[in-house]
Formats: sequence, C-alpha cells, structure tokens
Amino acid sequence: MSRIAACLLFLAILFFPSTALSGETSPSPKPEKPEPPVSEPASKTDKPIAPAKLELSLDQAVRIAVRHNQKILIGKLGVDIAQEAIELPKAEFDEYFSTIATLGQDRAPNAYAIAAKEAQKKYGNNASLVMGIDPSFLEFLGPGGVVSQSESFNLTLSLTQKFTTGTSYTLAAGSMRRQTESRMDPFNPGYYPYTSITLTQPLLKGFGTDYNRTYIELAKYGHKIAKEQLRWTGIQTIAETEKAYWNLILTRETLAVQMRSLDRAKELLRRTRERIRVGEAAKIDELQPEATVADIEAKIVRAKNLIKTARDWLLLVMQPSVSNRDWDLDIIPTTKPYDNTPVASIEECLETALGNRPDLTMAELSLKSKLLDEAKKRKDRLPQLDISGSMQWNGIDSNFGNARDRLGTGRFYDWEFSLTFIWPFRLRAEKAAYRRARLETSKAREEKTGLKHLLIFEVRNAHRNVKTAREQIRARGKSVKAAEEALAAEQVRQREGLSTNFEVLAAQEFLALAELGLIQARIDLQIALAELKHAEGINLEAYGIELQKSDKLKK
Repeated sequence: MSRIAACLLFLAILFFPSTALSGETSPSPKPEKPEPPVSEPASKTDKPIAPAKLELSLDQAVRIAVRHNQKILIGKLGVDIAQEAIELPKAEFDEYFSTIATLGQDRAPNAYAIAAKEAQKKYGNNASLVMGIDPSFLEFLGPGGVVSQSESFNLTLSLTQKFTTGTSYTLAAGSMRRQTESRMDPFNPGYYPYTSITLTQPLLKGFGTDYNRTYIELAKYGHKIAKEQLRWTGIQTIAETEKAYWNLILTRETLAVQMRSLDRAKELLRRTRERIRVGEAAKIDELQPEATVADIEAKIVRAKNLIKTARDWLLLVMQPSVSNRDWDLDIIPTTKPYDNTPVASIEECLETALGNRPDLTMAELSLKSKLLDEAKKRKDRLPQLDISGSMQWNGIDSNFGNARDRLGTGRFYDWEFSLTFIWPFRLRAEKAAYRRARLETSKAREEKTGLKHLLIFEVRNAHRNVKTAREQIRARGKSVKAAEEALAAEQVRQREGLSTNFEVLAAQEFLALAELGLIQARIDLQIALAELKHAEGINLEAYGIELQKSDKLKK
C-alpha cells in the first residue's frame, strides 16, 4: 500500500508540482499576470499591439496637413509679428506727456555788497566820497546782504508730438516759487507762472510725409510679404502632402504587384513539382521557380519597408503628435489615381501663375520696399536746416492768484525765432548707406527677373510632364495588355510541351514590370498635376482652403 501511495505521490509531483508540494488538492486559482522584473519596468509596448488603421482620402490628408503643419503655424505667427511691427514706427508720432519738478537752493555772493563793505573798512565814512558807495546800503541789504541765498521750487508740465510732415510742437505750462533773504527782491516769496509753445519744422533733411512715413510703409510691406509667405508655405505644404500621398499609393500598389507575381511564381512552382512527381519533368526544373519565389519574397520585404517609409513621410507632412504610437498608423489611401482633370493651355497656365504665385508677389513687394528705402537714403544726404519758433507768456507776484491773473492778461511775454543749419562735410555714413540701398534695389530687381524665369520654366515643365504622363499611361496600358496575352500564350505553350519554365518566368517578369510601369505612369500623372497646381500657385483655391491668422497672445 505504501508503494502505491509513493507512486501516486511521484506522479503528482511530476504532473502537478506546485499543488503536490503545497499539499493542496483543490483546483488552483487562475494565475495572475506576472509582474515585470525590476530592471525592466512595465511598459505598454511590452505586448505587441496591432497598429490602428486609418482610411484617409487625399482631401483629408491635405486639410490635416494645413491645420497641423509646423511650418504653417510658424508662418501664421510670422504674419502676426509683422502686423505688430507696423505699430513700432507709428509710435514716433504719438504725443507724450512729461512733468518735471525741481527743488533747488542758490547761494551766491552779492558783488556790490562786497565792494561796499570793503570800501567802508578802508575809508570809513568817506567811502561814499571815494568809491561812490553809500554805506547805508549795507544796512538796507540786511544780514544776508553780502551773500544772496534763495530757495526755489519749479513744476513744469508739457505735451510734445511730432507729425508725419516733420513738424513737432511742445506745449508747456508751469510755475516757480522763489524765496530769498535779499531785501532787493520786491516779491518774497515770489510766484512765476508761465505757459509756452514751441514749433520746429525741418526744411531739408527730415522734411515731408513720404520721408517720415518710410518706416511705417516698410513695415506694411513686411506685413504683406509675411502674408504672401504664409500662402506660399501653404501651397508648398499641399504639394508636399500630395506627393507623399501618391508616393504611399505607389508603394502599396508596388507591393500588390509583387504579391501577384509571387502567386504566379508559386503556382508555376507547384505545377513544376506536380510534373516532377508524375515524371514529366526533371528535378532540376524546380530550381529556377524556387529562386524566383525567393527573389520575389525579398522584393516584398523591401516593398513593405518602402510602404512604412512612405507612410512616415506623409505623417511628417501632416505633423502627428510626438507619440510613437501615432507614427505606427496603418494608413489606407482611399483616393484613386484619376485621369480626367482638365488642363488649360500653356499660355493660360503662365498667365495664372504670373498673377497668383506668392513668391513672385513677394519679390515685387521686396523691390518696392527697396525703392522706398533708397528714396529715404537719398534724402538723408541733405544737410539739416530747421526753423524753430517759441512763444512764452509769464506772470509774477507774491500771491499765486495775482500772478496767475497777470499771466492771463498776456501782457508779459517773450518770443524767439531761430534757424539751425548743420552740414557734415563728408557725409560718409549717409553716402555709404545710399550706395548700399541702390545695390539692394538692383539685387531685388535681378531676383525678381530670375524668379520670373524660374516660374516660366516650372510651369512649362509641369505642363509638359502632365502631357507626357498621359501618353505614358496609354503606352503602359498597351504594354500590360500585351504582357498578359504573352504570359497566357506562354503558359499554353508550356502545357503543350513547347515552352520551358525559363520562358514562363520571363513572361511573368515582363508582366510585373509592365504593371509597375503602368502604376508608375499613373502616379507620375498625379504628381505632375500637383506640380502644375503648385507652379500656378492655385493649390489653396483648388481645395477651397483659406489660411486663418493664429490666435494672438492677450495684451
């Protein structure tokens, strides 16, 4: 009996080790998910997850790219920055208010009192006879006669502004309170209110609205250029998206062709092995089909990798999130290549491009801004001649109210008229700046001409590529049809014993190349159409997309 128990225990340990050793005979609970080792923390990527599929049309891809592409977001911010830059030169013509409060003390010697005192010491009562100085004058001056000491407080309020004509004005109003130890001042303390106006007008350098508004107009040109740059970025982004989308379709269709080629090669290998089995073919006849199958399988591996590369390129243009999982999307394009898009004549395409291309518009705006800057630099070489006039009304009394009333009468005033002429003899900086501005203008003019030539080339080349691709499609279609007929005929000849595996495989390869050529021609047509829209500058309008401004920061 003990031997039987021992055998049962041995079998239990062999087949149910954990239960047997613990002495439990009840069914074991459902095992829990084991925790990952400490050195390898748990991660959501530990278990392979099938990538999510995304059916995507070309229109959807374009709109996602325009909405999320980083270059477009940067371009929108550039437009807002340029808009704010217009306000900077305008600030030169803003009025501004200023106030100045001054508290001071003055302690100065009285020359006449010092002379009278010295004469009294030297000549005594005869000082008036010798020096003509009355000694009683010192008694009149009092203890502070020799040294005159006074305290003052001055408050000035002013408003200043410059106009685009170059004219500037300053309106000022203020009052001074002065108290002194001297008995010669009849107003002690004294109040001195005043108001004044000053006008200055440049007559040569700095004269005129065109001159003074130069930087405002340059900023406006910069804003227009930024908007055209945003449009150009949008057009380029759409073109990149279209190319990436069609390239993804090309890689997927290439894989489909390789898969069909693999099926045909495997079917030929199967038939060859069947013929070997029944003795209609030698063992060596299966080597070439096997090699072809292996070669096509290698091409399929490469084709799958190209699909992933093409997908990542499209995602790069569409700007997904930084999450790695978003880059693993299995994008399934739903838009098929089409060949019914009407194309205008080359003359019409050129006319459209010349009127719509943002880069050409930017070149024109840049040339205008250079001409404007050159005009300003030309005027900067003039000497400075400014005419200025000022008028001030004053009041005075020991009582502030009386002093203000006297100011209001307008009886006490002073005016001033001046001409300021400054003529630097060499004008080295101004002349160099003008020469540089002229060179910049010439450069911008040549850049515009060169860009126009490039535009003509791009339109002509894209228009020609559309025509070539359509001709290629027709030719490739005939090639596929002929290859299909040749393969069918070769397969019939093989069944009749008139053809070999080599000839059948050659026909299969020719059909695969013909199918790939047709797919390539169809994709070339779509890319050529995209390049033509890009060359004409009508991508945004073709998709009905209008680029909006970015959300500005709160003030």
